[in-house]
Amino acid sequence: MAILLITPIDLGRFSELPEESRQIMENMFGNDYRLGWYREWPGQGAIYSVWGQSKNKELALKVAKETKERDNCDVFTYNKPVREKEVIPVKLAEQVRNEMVKVDF
Repeated sequence: MAILLITPIDLGRFSELPEESRQIMENMFGNDYRLGWYREWPGQGAIYSVWGQSKNKELALKVAKETKERDNCDVFTYNKPVREKEVIPVKLAEQVRNEMVKVDF
């Protein structure tokens, strides 16, 4: 079963940019959060499919609440960025699972 996971965006994706451009991007997106479906297969890893982005955590939680009501899914937050659309290795998937915090609306 997939869960709805809310994470901060990965600012590391801007690390290759020139310093001035990187600063601009970090200022524009530094408080953004991503929403996506997190699926884990025990012993095989996980995948995080992002389907939305929000300007801050409060707005992400609002969207998550609406999604929970519509899709009857569990909602969790994780305080570190998670790479999207890549297989998450077993060890990292276990760490993510152990550090997720369930959101009760």
